[in-house]
Amino acid sequence: SVQDKILDTIASRTVALSTAKVEVGKEAGEKLREAATDGILMRSGMKVKNAAAGAEQMRGMGFADIARTCLEEKGISTRLMGKQELLTRAMSTSDFPNILANVANKAVMMGYQMGQNTWRAWAKAGMLPDFKASKRVRLSDAPEMVLNRAGEEVQHGIVTDVGEEMTLKTYARKLIITREALINDDAGLFNRVFSMFGQRAANDIEAAVYAVLTGNPTMSDGGTLFNTTAVTTAGGHANQASSGAVVSSATVAAAMVAMGKQVGEKGSALSLMGKYIIGGFENKVQTDLLVNSTTDTTLTGNANYNPFRNFVGITTGHITTKKWFLVSDMLDTVEVAFLDGKETPTLYQVDNDGDILGRTFVGYIDYVAKALE
Repeated sequence: SVQDKILDTIASRTVALSTAKVEVGKEAGEKLREAATDGILMRSGMKVKNAAAGAEQMRGMGFADIARTCLEEKGISTRLMGKQELLTRAMSTSDFPNILANVANKAVMMGYQMGQNTWRAWAKAGMLPDFKASKRVRLSDAPEMVLNRAGEEVQHGIVTDVGEEMTLKTYARKLIITREALINDDAGLFNRVFSMFGQRAANDIEAAVYAVLTGNPTMSDGGTLFNTTAVTTAGGHANQASSGAVVSSATVAAAMVAMGKQVGEKGSALSLMGKYIIGGFENKVQTDLLVNSTTDTTLTGNANYNPFRNFVGITTGHITTKKWFLVSDMLDTVEVAFLDGKETPTLYQVDNDGDILGRTFVGYIDYVAKALE
């Protein structure tokens, strides 16, 4: 017909929306998905390291253009399709939904990596296999070595049923790519919504860790994590200053002495050395000067030597007062346990609440932060 000839002529004169080519090696569909994923991320304003081949060309393509490419790859003619039909038909294939899922997952991971994670310098990252309550045995609870005379049977070491109990919790949020976002070609939602979700997840873990220190929880021995009670008394830890003072060579030295006097359950000296000085911004300048100076900045000792040069200063906004903490790297003070050791958020797709063009995800992460020693 005349109409078919006109359409054929227009098609022959039309410049392709993208000249990105897929090289032989991986399957064409796989390379297309990788290039489109990185291209959308780049178009949303995110920096992609080692972007897939063709991503630079595809960053200029909108959702409808990518949908058209996915359909054409499947041998489906899109000649007379408008934007909404392109998106609707593409959603019925596997490639286009998988591209959106890949972009969402990558955006969450990139945001998570940009989040706050100072806790990793001094706290332990652990794992739990399930959501049952689990106990962590403290270093000070371990049985001591005993003298073994010739011919004697080696005695059994017994670890009593003590320690701190941990139970995983799940933190989740629903994330949606709406029909309007697809039609409006709003690639920025991956930066605003998915990346920020990942970043917020990291920041929430950071807040949970420091909430353990500042919240001063009650431990399994009946005493609070920090108290001034003598260690010879039940629940006594003698690890809290009787009066507050900002970070200085004098106050850190006093904290070192108190830490060095810590003993195990049987009264054996643990000989702990401090490593991390953790505080809020009220102590940042004092801490930075103390640990980074080549000499004793207070001139209370040998001015040519700084005994605190091997300490590490950590500043966090989650400590909002002049309170600060000295933490050792010789034992685990706080543990953040993750389900099966998976330390990053997980996304999975759910039914779309009646919005055929959109895509709905649930993002979640399982963890618990707990003081051990």
